[in-house]
Amino acid sequence: MIFLKLKASAGNFMRDEERRNGKELNAYTVLSTRPAEKFKAEIENYNFNLINVPLTKLIRNKITSSQKIEIEKFGPDVIILTSSYGAEIFLKNLWDLFKHRDIKFIAIGDSTAEPLIKEGIKTYIPQDKTTEGIIQFIKQEIPREFRIMILRSNRGNPILNEFLEVDKREFIEFVLYDILEDIENREKLLKCLRTMDLEAILLTSSLEASIFFRIIREENFKINEQTVIYAIGEPTKRAVLNSGYTGKILTGESSFKLILDNINKKNSGEWI
Repeated sequence: MIFLKLKASAGNFMRDEERRNGKELNAYTVLSTRPAEKFKAEIENYNFNLINVPLTKLIRNKITSSQKIEIEKFGPDVIILTSSYGAEIFLKNLWDLFKHRDIKFIAIGDSTAEPLIKEGIKTYIPQDKTTEGIIQFIKQEIPREFRIMILRSNRGNPILNEFLEVDKREFIEFVLYDILEDIENREKLLKCLRTMDLEAILLTSSLEASIFFRIIREENFKINEQTVIYAIGEPTKRAVLNSGYTGKILTGESSFKLILDNINKKNSGEWI
């Protein structure tokens, strides 16, 4: 294996800031903890009040010409992407290296695949939109002689690497960006929890879940038992359960937008 390490702000809580174009948002309030770099939701499109307080931040790593040369020499037959942010970085910085090559692209979910598909890239999405689902797809669909490149963050699930090593696959991991805790938003989060009646809390990564529950544990804060926790996927749900939380948890399909759309349907009376 070759390892290459390439190195929304929060919503305003005042009611007069919760109006857009003269239209006040509904009282149904959802808190999300998505990184500002990935938070692109247009609040006016939803029938609820969406507040984003990032608990992590994303730092892009510089991609040098020597690293690009190293990747070209490796010559991947398969490229695996595990986040929409990583897919956007790839398209901006690395896609030109592969435009004229026959490469299989695998995305962990619909959101990750979307930027690639918009670019006209045929992208495979495993039925099980998790790391385990990617592993099963590789077992069933990828010839053993194919070289594999993984594009992701510094906090990628090591299970994929471990499988490829045990299965004697030739691969490299390319770290596009680092995920760090956003400590500046601790007080914003606590203010939101203490002053707003939250119907739901949306956690979009296992790291966010760990940080969130660590903060409320340190502050001895109790979540209202009527509040629903939405976990974007199974790893995030496991982090919520590992925190000791025993309230209601709903799991999405690794798609932030899909969860918001489902909440919107529920809030508008269309979803049962």
